[in-house]
Amino acid sequence: MTQTRWIIGLASGSCAESVDAVLLEVHGTGLELRVRLVQAVQQRSSRDLRELMFRVASAGTGDVRQICLLHRLLGEAFATAARQVADRASFSLQQVQCLGCPGHIAWHEPGGRFPSVLPLGMPAVVAERTGVTTVSDFWSRDLAVGGQGLPVLALADYLLFRNVAENRVLIHLGGAATVVCLPATGRVPELFGFEAGPCNLLLDGLMRHVTGGRETHDPGGKHAVQGRCIDPLLERWLEHQYLLRLPPKSLSRVEFGEAFISQEELCAHTYLRP
Repeated sequence: MTQTRWIIGLASGSCAESVDAVLLEVHGTGLELRVRLVQAVQQRSSRDLRELMFRVASAGTGDVRQICLLHRLLGEAFATAARQVADRASFSLQQVQCLGCPGHIAWHEPGGRFPSVLPLGMPAVVAERTGVTTVSDFWSRDLAVGGQGLPVLALADYLLFRNVAENRVLIHLGGAATVVCLPATGRVPELFGFEAGPCNLLLDGLMRHVTGGRETHDPGGKHAVQGRCIDPLLERWLEHQYLLRLPPKSLSRVEFGEAFISQEELCAHTYLRP
């Protein structure tokens, strides 16, 4: 019988408003892997860290010094979250087999001649602060073998949500809207997933833009419920080249970034004129 193991997973949202950590109890191996959630924490990022994240993201190419600093600070934030989730569970980090830290994606260009990705969150800092073997940068390996840079999601969904009695489609509404198809046959080669289009990446960017940076997102949709659909603008967006592209595909974060939002705001004002 396979020995019980414990692992910690770390993640940050598309805008790094917080760093999330989960402690998992793991049984089995391979496709027979089974997990149980032991503890989860959401650690809100400091204001300075969020502002640095925004400066780096909005600059596009960015300043190398700021990117390097963010790389280090995110590593410290990930390490703090890992220690915190273990403390909340009254669990010793010495019992944790490994820690998964994919990092925060500062740049992702899957469609270029040489597909590339830049994850931030110095894994060496995480390993040093926790004393736990740290596995990182899953995206780069996936790109290196010809993938789109999203290697874990479909397989994790397969392990957690597959059902031999029915086909299932999962939709993840995160920075991007991700679709994962799970066939009832349960064969891994038949898994299918892709990023359908922008989600919170675009919504949060719009909130920052229209509020002059005072608000970074729309909690509870309090602003959204007061709005109305601008049909000509929606039709314009639906003709975006990314949405027309067939899968497999993965969203480049700059396609719907600050430049896109500024341009579309001008179009929105045009449509709203009496």
